[in-house]
Amino acid sequence: MLLMLFIGSTAQDKLFEEAIGNGRAANQFYRAKNGKGKGQSIDKVRDYAQKHNYLLGKYTTKEIERFGDKQTALDEFYFLPLDDYPSYVYEFTNLGGKYADLKQRGSCWLFVGEKFLRFDNVLWSGEIQNGMLSGKGCGFWIDDNNRYYYSVNGEFQNGLPLGQQSVKSFSFKASQPDEVSFSLTSNIEVGRLSDGLASFSISGGKWGFVNAEGVIAIAPSFDTIIKEFSNDRAEVVSSDKEIIINKEGNYVDLTAKQKQLNAQQEAKKRQEELKRQQEEKRKELARQQEEIERRRLAAEAEKRRVEKFRTCEPGDRVYFNQDWEHTDNWILFRTTNSYTMRVVCFVEQNVKNGERLQIRVGSVESSSDRYYSTPKIDGIEYRKGDVLWIKPLNDTRWQIE
Repeated sequence: MLLMLFIGSTAQDKLFEEAIGNGRAANQFYRAKNGKGKGQSIDKVRDYAQKHNYLLGKYTTKEIERFGDKQTALDEFYFLPLDDYPSYVYEFTNLGGKYADLKQRGSCWLFVGEKFLRFDNVLWSGEIQNGMLSGKGCGFWIDDNNRYYYSVNGEFQNGLPLGQQSVKSFSFKASQPDEVSFSLTSNIEVGRLSDGLASFSISGGKWGFVNAEGVIAIAPSFDTIIKEFSNDRAEVVSSDKEIIINKEGNYVDLTAKQKQLNAQQEAKKRQEELKRQQEEKRKELARQQEEIERRRLAAEAEKRRVEKFRTCEPGDRVYFNQDWEHTDNWILFRTTNSYTMRVVCFVEQNVKNGERLQIRVGSVESSSDRYYSTPKIDGIEYRKGDVLWIKPLNDTRWQIE
């Protein structure tokens, strides 16, 4: 039995060693393939992998006959030494270069969740200054238990991100170690440190400021950064206005450009108001002139009307119109209809140049086919055939044809 265990162990050593010797493809575990008629049991390979710190990935099985019995054995399987797993994960980051290029170790701040977190022992392909990531490069951070990873590609200033930068994260799954899926942790843009603060924006949103220790000094609340901090002042855009703020993020003053723009806008408003007033004045003058002309024409028309009445003769036609309304009340609503009564009369006598006229009512007509009313002037009703006296000179209700 000891001999069988030794032989089995030797066969497994050879199987794993041959696979490692053949190398592995990019983004793949090492591939081990059993020969024809050979096979390793799943349990034995799993125990061997655990003993030697190998991660087992996907595998296939086959049926083999051994000592006259059919058994299920591994046909091919994929594995990776646990020490090589960071390199395997790095291949999926698309950061460029190789894992072996990450020769430096330093600290930096990465935006995770809602704040900048400090990461130490970050593998870095660029320069390290005073223990902090500096310049451009690729960064890769692995936790102590080899279970969580963060990747970043970009530029740093004394450990603080500079420019646009995306951070991706990956968490190890023991059940499927060969499947690597990243999630975007953050996508930010950070300005250059100036006067101890740097502007930053999360995913193209509002802008705020972070200090050199990765502490958010001013929460993102500004539309645009015009000038970074200098002498404790920065210029930003807030609510479409260029303003100056202090290091607490409080309003101090308008920028010189904004003041000039406000002055131009005020001047434009005053000019527009002046134009509006001038236009209103012009319209008022036109209205007054129209009213004067209307009154002149009305006076001339009245003069002609009076002159016609003064010189009218028996048989001439005179008339007046009288407006009426009829209202019908229904259960839920009421309706009102307007109509006009037209009274046509003939002159019988002209007394004192039209001061008094005797007339005979010739016709009384309604503008409506449905509604009719008896017209009256000063309480006197007018019916067809009536002979009445009127004083038309000062009563504009009377017209003459």
